[in-house]
Amino acid sequence: MKVIVMRHGEAQGFSAFGGDRNRELTANGIKQAQYAAKLLLNDNSLQVVEVLASDYARAYQTGEQVATINNAKFHPEKYLSISHENLDMVAEKVELLAQEYGDEQAVVLVSHIPIVYDLVNLFLGKSSAFPFHTGSFVVIDLKTKRVVTDINSYE
Repeated sequence: MKVIVMRHGEAQGFSAFGGDRNRELTANGIKQAQYAAKLLLNDNSLQVVEVLASDYARAYQTGEQVATINNAKFHPEKYLSISHENLDMVAEKVELLAQEYGDEQAVVLVSHIPIVYDLVNLFLGKSSAFPFHTGSFVVIDLKTKRVVTDINSYE
């Protein structure tokens, strides 16, 4: 199975009343999420079957776009959010999904900085650095623990 670690799309700025949790995607952030989702859909080497996203609004909305465009299952997960990050739970969930799905199937994890860095390090088994711009992602093959694709631009 492949795991795709994705940073949410561009979000609105902080407001006095909304707080970080409620920041939604901008119009550009929606385009970023759709662009990434279409890249994944058109990649013949994988099939997105599930999308797990932080329950913060911007990651949730990004995950919804990816799941809808790829006709995949969608689940918001607190353990992918900034305030409830739990890498052990992520590893356990991904391990269960890897037993369920084949080599060419993929699960997308939508989260935030710095969690996306931690997730990449977790699945590669070593420290690495990718410039996670908003809406970008890294595809990792769990069998080989290698990066298959790394997309950090929105056109």
